[in-house]
Amino acid sequence: MSAEVSIEYDVVDKMANTFNQAGETFNGIAQGLNGAAALLQATGFAGLIGMVSQILLESMSQSASNIGSKCSELGTDLKGAIDALKNGDTSGAQRFAN
Repeated sequence: MSAEVSIEYDVVDKMANTFNQAGETFNGIAQGLNGAAALLQATGFAGLIGMVSQILLESMSQSASNIGSKCSELGTDLKGAIDALKNGDTSGAQRFAN
C-alpha cells in the first residue's frame, strides 16, 4: 500500500513567502545593527560602555543575519518542494504512459 503525498500549494506558497519576507526583515535588522556599531566606533564612543555596546550590537547583528539566512533557506526549500511535487506528478506519470 503506497502513501499519497500531497500539499495545499497555496498554503505552502504563502508559508514560503512569509519565510522569505522574514529573511529580508532579519537581514535588514542585521544591517541596521551593523550601522549602529559602526556609528559607535566612528564617533569615538569609548570606554567600557562603548566597547560593550559595540560588541553587543555586532553579536546581535550576526544572530539576526543567521536567522535571516535560515528563513530565506526555508522559503527557498518550500518553493522547491512545491515545484518538485508539481513536476513530479507529471514526470512520474510520463514514465508509465506507454
